[in-house]
Amino acid sequence: MTTETTLPVEERLRRFFQHLGIDRAHVAGRLPSDWMGLATAFPEMVASLTLLGPMVVDSQNIAHLASRLLVITGDQGPTVENVRAAMARLQKASVVFLTGYSVLGWSDVVADRPGEIGSALLQFLSQVTSPPGRDFASPTEKEGEIGGISYRIQGAGPPLVLRLSFLPHRSGTHC
Repeated sequence: MTTETTLPVEERLRRFFQHLGIDRAHVAGRLPSDWMGLATAFPEMVASLTLLGPMVVDSQNIAHLASRLLVITGDQGPTVENVRAAMARLQKASVVFLTGYSVLGWSDVVADRPGEIGSALLQFLSQVTSPPGRDFASPTEKEGEIGGISYRIQGAGPPLVLRLSFLPHRSGTHC
């Protein structure tokens, strides 16, 4: 018997979105496991995709999202050439190189550069166009768990799903 927590992450996210009445959301993550399944299986649910300090950018698997893609990374270090090469193939995508920053396996890009990332993300989101979806009405439940996905809802506006599976968690997936 299949339980919800044994389903692939992208199917659990699809069900999570449905439960909360979300047609599509802006998705941000670091590792391919944070976003790849959703972006390939259910691209219509991804209003935009922001990669925060990715170690690798697989341009072939995200080419269909290029016009809705933002990559934020350092301008130096072991990953920068891979990112530059991928971005050259994804000409409709946006990229922000953080000056004097090197992304390493343990880097917490958002904690290290919150102001720059916040500004870049807000500017990108104000310009990105995605297929129309219904307006999102914030549910009365502001936190909980659905199918092994823990969530907390804050603020107002279009939904933004922050996938942080890179960080160790006690159990399940967190959004």
